[in-house]
Amino acid sequence: MFLALGLSGLFLAGPGRLLIPLNVLTFWGAAAWVLWTAFYLIVAWTIIQKLHRRIVVYNFSAADLTPKLWEVVCNLDDSAAWVGNSMALPKYGVQFYIEAASRSRNVTLVATGSAQSIAGWLQLETEIVRSFRTISVACGPTTWFFLFAAIGLIALAASAPDALTPLER
Repeated sequence: MFLALGLSGLFLAGPGRLLIPLNVLTFWGAAAWVLWTAFYLIVAWTIIQKLHRRIVVYNFSAADLTPKLWEVVCNLDDSAAWVGNSMALPKYGVQFYIEAASRSRNVTLVATGSAQSIAGWLQLETEIVRSFRTISVACGPTTWFFLFAAIGLIALAASAPDALTPLER
């Protein structure tokens, strides 16, 4: 939701500006932008709610995450079941599978169906955050690349300040 909220400015200033008719802007004025923003947020919220629930755990491999996750799940639900890379918490109405991105060391817990309990997912997320907060992990392999890329971009921006100013008319 926060990503959609952050991208709202880009949408409203770019394609949103092109899609709203000019006569609507002249007739309604600033109220047209309020309505257009509300429409964007309603559409974004609807899309977000239709997507499968997911929890992303950063900087963990699947092998490191699985034992700790099983411990968290067993503390939440005694009747939890683990089958392959899928897990079910019947008491909380949560079912998910584990999807690992090995290069970036991220693991995603993705809902297996649409009939999931939102409260169960929030409880699972809260318990994962609480129990994983004490774990110390090493930096991922891409950390240094992004750090040096950021330093390079900052140095480039500082060395050419005139290139970043708008064109004069």
